[in-house]
Amino acid sequence: MVQTHLLKLTHTAGQKLLFESRFTEAIPAAMQSLRVAVELYGLASVELVPSYLILGRASIGRLLSIRLLSILVHHLYAFLFIVVLL
Repeated sequence: MVQTHLLKLTHTAGQKLLFESRFTEAIPAAMQSLRVAVELYGLASVELVPSYLILGRASIGRLLSIRLLSILVHHLYAFLFIVVLL
């Protein structure tokens, strides 16, 4: 009963953080959700899929946001270089 509630709580927290694009913070919630799901259902259960999906989305979102930030910084430096030359 408590484990089921904890699973729902961590799963909901992970989804909320994903919705808010807080990818780095969603990863620990997804990991905890996965741990609880494994304890409840075992390693070979389809019940682990929602936790894995949150973890995957958070990881991809984090990588894309880091890459996007890198691209933006690169373009900002290029823009500032051009402005300085003018």
